[in-house]
Amino acid sequence: MVINIGAYGTIGFGGEYLPKPSATIMAYTGHTDFSRNDPPTSAVVGDRDGIAKASVMEARIRKMRANGIDAAIVIIPNVGHGFGRSVGTNAEGWIDTAVEFWKKASMNN
Repeated sequence: MVINIGAYGTIGFGGEYLPKPSATIMAYTGHTDFSRNDPPTSAVVGDRDGIAKASVMEARIRKMRANGIDAAIVIIPNVGHGFGRSVGTNAEGWIDTAVEFWKKASMNN
């Protein structure tokens, strides 16, 4: 839902108008479509995610970049689906990376 709101706005989903976000952060999702209106997008996924395959996310990010959208992906080794804050795992710190991406995107808007 966040990704769709980032691309199409809140009005299309029955909400009041809100400004477009400066970035979207995608965590372990298999969402593949996007529009040229998508804001900069950062994705994070575990390489052992059996629900949201890293290869699917990687392909989406590659296509976004080819369409001129600032996009990044972090594929975390030895991590499956739904890693949350990931304290004590290989994914620990992914939120900090996502925040840095958001800050950079916010400064460019």
